[in-house]
Amino acid sequence: MKKLLLLTACVAVITSTKAQTNVYHSFVDTNATWNVTWSSANTCFPANFTSIINYSYTANGTVMYGGKTYIQILRNQISSNNSNCNYTFPYATTILIRNDVANKKVYIQDPSTLQDTVLYDFNLLVGDTVPHWFTNQRSANATPFIIQSIDSVLIGSTYRKKFNLNNTSQVFFIEGIGSSNGLFEDFLIFEESTVLNCYTNDNVTYGICPIVGLNKQKIQTPILSVLSSVTNAETIVNYTLPSTTSSACLELYDITGVLIKSCALSSATNSYLLNMQGVAKGIKLLVLKTNDGFFAKQKLVFN
Repeated sequence: MKKLLLLTACVAVITSTKAQTNVYHSFVDTNATWNVTWSSANTCFPANFTSIINYSYTANGTVMYGGKTYIQILRNQISSNNSNCNYTFPYATTILIRNDVANKKVYIQDPSTLQDTVLYDFNLLVGDTVPHWFTNQRSANATPFIIQSIDSVLIGSTYRKKFNLNNTSQVFFIEGIGSSNGLFEDFLIFEESTVLNCYTNDNVTYGICPIVGLNKQKIQTPILSVLSSVTNAETIVNYTLPSTTSSACLELYDITGVLIKSCALSSATNSYLLNMQGVAKGIKLLVLKTNDGFFAKQKLVFN
């Protein structure tokens, strides 16, 4: 009888765990933070000195673009142990990602093309080849990654799927969190290294969060303000640029993402008179871009 009860309890635990991993966990749009550390012994001066940069990403709500809802991710915290190290990040400071819950995929709006490309696909199976996603670009000239195994990891009170790759670095990625290298960092690392130290969302924590201290900077982001509904051929656009910005431009898009017009903005003033002559009526998107990778967006309706 005791053996039967023990067997029944084990089956119940296995069934419960399996049921939890069948629940897909998408990326949340607020109160989420990813802490990442980049390090290299060859990239920065002096030679043979391991330079370390700590930075973090935060989910900063949602924005509409081309009729789709995106999560705005900000890289908003940096510290370094080497003032000579000016590592250039291969993507913008503000990044847009989009959940496709039905297909268990996450897309990123590629900063270089403003087109959606796959960031993660959580629908892959064991033995599948990992496509050349945004986080898997370097493997284009190397042996493709394969999903070696899929297991689950307990995060908070729920289990999430964990996809393990067949590489010596033991890289993996987790539903709703991203890879062990970082949220946007490539799976394949050459002369440098990146690692996701921790992910936090409300009361949920994965990993161990380091204390970010040395040369800590809070990065400023631009502010864009315009009337949400415009009826005149000209409208005033108010803006505030970060102190680090030397140049910026204002771009107007239609709802499909087609660029209508663009113009340069001056850091000496805080407003611009936008001429809407010749622009078709309807919903538009204003995008403010800076030379140092920041941007701000706002929707407006031209009646």
